[in-house]
Amino acid sequence: MKSKIGDIKEPSPSVELTGKIVSLREAKSNRNGAESIYHYGIIGDDSGTIQFTAWNMPSSIREGDVVELKNCTARIYNDRIRLTISSNTEVVLRPEEHMEVKRVYNEFRIKDLNLSDPYVTVSGTLSAVTERETEIRGEKVKLFNAFMDDGTASVRISSFGQPIEEGSQIKITGAKVTEFNGRLSLTMGQKTQVEKIKVSIEKGNRQYLLWDMVSPVGNVGFTGIPVNVSDRSGIIEKCSVCGKFAEGSVCRDHLDAAVVKDVSCYFTLEDGTGSISCFMDGEILKKYAGIEGDIESIDPVEVKQRIVKSLESTVVKVEGNMSQKGESFRLKVISIGTVDDKEVQAEMQKEQ
Repeated sequence: MKSKIGDIKEPSPSVELTGKIVSLREAKSNRNGAESIYHYGIIGDDSGTIQFTAWNMPSSIREGDVVELKNCTARIYNDRIRLTISSNTEVVLRPEEHMEVKRVYNEFRIKDLNLSDPYVTVSGTLSAVTERETEIRGEKVKLFNAFMDDGTASVRISSFGQPIEEGSQIKITGAKVTEFNGRLSLTMGQKTQVEKIKVSIEKGNRQYLLWDMVSPVGNVGFTGIPVNVSDRSGIIEKCSVCGKFAEGSVCRDHLDAAVVKDVSCYFTLEDGTGSISCFMDGEILKKYAGIEGDIESIDPVEVKQRIVKSLESTVVKVEGNMSQKGESFRLKVISIGTVDDKEVQAEMQKEQ
């Protein structure tokens, strides 16, 4: 008997349904030393949507296709029901069928946003709101950009046509999760519902384990041990106009601009559950490494030694903005501090 997607609430060893592929992405898995490719995404019908993982998806299937699934499995994963398409599942393309999908906007904490759920509901406080005019299909539209923070993390928001205000607390329903420059962002259109609310944001601990992070979001923190401080760490040259690295004392975007000297550092942070590549520069790095005075007058070798020494054999607590390149996360550090022995022992006791 065929199931409606909206009726799939409990685990089942065998599910049969017809639905439309709303989103479809490819990923790699390494099982027992063997690399394999799998797919994940969302399938929906007129009753709702559900996430799926496909270990045996025909290469002909594309987003927007209507398919019939026979003998797939419904399982609970991360407290949510999800379909598994295995080698035992029959996937049949139904090109003659057209289907309207009922959008279900699940509510997420910003920390847990991911590309597998492309349309979501989120709440938070807006900051750094900017406004400019852009053109879409020949029509001029006002574009508002901002950052939303809900106490777990922050994310960039782009609103096309719908005004948003600095400091306002809102709940948005039907925002689209996208990726821009390696970081997640939310897009609001005319159909996105916006409701003014009062949000209670807890200021304080945003420290997470690396294995808990599913997507590149902002204003998150980790505690761990810095390893593999890069040889590139030390004094660098930046463009005085855009702030980008100036290779050979020349900025590619501003050839005639003056360059200024600064400090930067690359290192890997390990917390026992995973590792992440970190980048730190400017006043944050100077303060942490104890680099004082005019960079121009300090020996580059001494600067590098101070940076390495400040990170060696110590436990640090960092906060920053994540990005993603390929399958690896990176962190632009916005604050860093050393964790003393008492704090380390306290954290160990919590985990026991």
